[in-house]
Amino acid sequence: MRFRGTLSNSGWSRAIEVLNDYIHSQGASKTGDIVTAIHVLHLDTKTFEAELFVPIDRIIPSTKDFIYMPVLKLANCISTKHMGNSHLIPKIYTELYHKAKSMGLEVKQPFYNVFRDEIDGIWGSEEVDIYVATKRIE
Repeated sequence: MRFRGTLSNSGWSRAIEVLNDYIHSQGASKTGDIVTAIHVLHLDTKTFEAELFVPIDRIIPSTKDFIYMPVLKLANCISTKHMGNSHLIPKIYTELYHKAKSMGLEVKQPFYNVFRDEIDGIWGSEEVDIYVATKRIE
């Protein structure tokens, strides 16, 4: 299931809670790690446009807020694993961006985060795999 909307830092937990409630109300279960992507930062309002992806075990109806997606595919990515304080993830984005440039690759936004720990508050996770799509600079 996919959710895309405008969130604040404190809105992550609520969005995940509402999405999980909908999944359970439809008789489905989460089957893997939550994936997130941040598309746009709104510094003036301290909000951002984000996506949450939750893999589930069956097809359920889409709603206005939640869209069923059978598969999430990321292609032509470079990745890294972050272990530790997830508040440092923006620094990891910068490092991954510079690594891609040094390899002659152009970074395609957004960065995708796979949270390997159970999510209590999404920014409290200890282990995160970070992916970003790239293409060769011509």
